[in-house]
Amino acid sequence: MTSERLWHEFQARIHAWFRTRTDSTTADDLTQETFLRIHQGLGRLRDEDRVAAWVFQIARNVWIDHGRREAARPTTPLQDEPVAQPESASNLNEVVGGWFEGFLNEMPSDQAQAVRLADLQGRKQSELAAELGLSPSGLKSRVQRGRHQLRSMLLECCELERDGSGNVLDYRPRTHAKDCPCCKP
Repeated sequence: MTSERLWHEFQARIHAWFRTRTDSTTADDLTQETFLRIHQGLGRLRDEDRVAAWVFQIARNVWIDHGRREAARPTTPLQDEPVAQPESASNLNEVVGGWFEGFLNEMPSDQAQAVRLADLQGRKQSELAAELGLSPSGLKSRVQRGRHQLRSMLLECCELERDGSGNVLDYRPRTHAKDCPCCKP
């Protein structure tokens, strides 16, 4: 396995992956940094059958390190224009969150209603319990069951890659998933 072979095999995919997260110039830089790390770590590659996973793990680490550098960069209050920041991982949170309504439509109506009102609309559970004629613990149980069901449906449909804070960095539909919200255009 050579650095040149890996470059030819993965450069376009790595660059496209970064390009979905940031501007073209930054994607170029991050792609270069990824392949520098690949070249430096090639001697530590243990399983050539898993080279794609290894390459993309390095790319994810480069992205995370880039985010940390950007977050640590001091801003000057005298700047005339704000500095353009790359898209953050939270933007994929919004994409994945956009699928929730489709999943909620497939859930039992009482659980879906509880999750919609408590989590998506941000209403207080104590107020909702009174409004829906439930005890506070009854509503809390319903919301928890709904969240569990929603999470199960999402993970059955897609494989998610998350950072340490739980932000969605990437997702891939599972091959057996059919007609789930993330697979629909």
